[in-house]
Amino acid sequence: MTVFLERLHVRDFGPFRDVCFDLRQKRGYPFGEDLVAENGAGEGFIRAGLLCGRNGAGKSFLGRALIDIAGQVFMPSPDEAGGNPVVSADADLDDEFNKRCARLAFVFSIEGCRAAYTYARTDDGICLAERFTVDDETVFEVNHPARRLRLSRDPRWNLETLQTERFLDGEIPLLRFVTANTLLAPENPLRQVRDFVRGMLLVRATDEGLHVQGPGAKACRDPEAFVVRNGLLQDLEGFLQDLGIDETLVARESCGRTEICFRHRNADLSVRRAASGGTLRLIELFALMKRLEHSGRSESSGPASLIFLDDLTDGLHPQISRSIWRQLLETAAGQILLTVHGTALLSNRFVRPDAVWIVTRDRVAVMPELTTREIREGNDLAKLLLGGAFGEVV
Repeated sequence: MTVFLERLHVRDFGPFRDVCFDLRQKRGYPFGEDLVAENGAGEGFIRAGLLCGRNGAGKSFLGRALIDIAGQVFMPSPDEAGGNPVVSADADLDDEFNKRCARLAFVFSIEGCRAAYTYARTDDGICLAERFTVDDETVFEVNHPARRLRLSRDPRWNLETLQTERFLDGEIPLLRFVTANTLLAPENPLRQVRDFVRGMLLVRATDEGLHVQGPGAKACRDPEAFVVRNGLLQDLEGFLQDLGIDETLVARESCGRTEICFRHRNADLSVRRAASGGTLRLIELFALMKRLEHSGRSESSGPASLIFLDDLTDGLHPQISRSIWRQLLETAAGQILLTVHGTALLSNRFVRPDAVWIVTRDRVAVMPELTTREIREGNDLAKLLLGGAFGEVV
């Protein structure tokens, strides 16, 4: 069954006071069809797109908002639990709870219906309120501080036997409690949302390498061991050589750890010591794409449903950035979102105008929503953006 994230509405999260990130197809362009996918009802959704904006506009926080739902459905990892503050510093006290909190609303398109999950949470990750609906019909609703709970008894959701006393005595989100303690049929929207969230990944480029967050993050660690263990060393060598990095690769064990090395006449040099930061990022990207390529699944984490890639192509040569983008489109089965600062991918050869979001603190909108002019296939998107056609945003 096909599931898409249709939109995310964020209030008082990071720099955003009140913005909506909408992934529905906005135009019927006769190009870039591979960036669009349809649900069972014939509605179009952006499968792959770019996010542009000034430094500090909120692109990275948008990724954090998207992956925030994982903490509602699954136990957050130790390094994510109680993580960095997310509630806007300008947020007022919430009228309902008399606390500063962020509110997030996720809408999912599932074949034949729409499921929406909204919740309010504090800076330390405490869930204050939740609501889950299917086609505007309430499945459950809870106010945690007031211990006020409403459950639908419609047999379609299979919540009739749920032991709510156990939930009210705890402090976990209701969505996590329901999906962990109820036998849900594959077509149940609660299970569909849970499985979608399981496949979400946030991947950030840092000085220490790629940092992966999400339920499947553990499977994305140690890319060198993954490459060697799965017999992909020659594939990695060919991948790098195709990008102009002409090195012979070998593997060795060092201090109980698998290492990939550049083979030279007099010595084998560990890539972690001899390679540039850009080359190391390419090795990690190769491992990530190979994980996703395996039947569209990241290792042991279920279908790769949505991948948010933050700053992954920054600092890479434009031709390499384009090659990586093409390979991501070929290997990832789910939705792909990539933040960019450069213009290497801002061409109708690689993207389409309604798959490029301009991010500001007040609005997240695709290019056609920010101009009255008609954008044609022959237009130079980078030139339009830099020329101010979509406002002063870069």
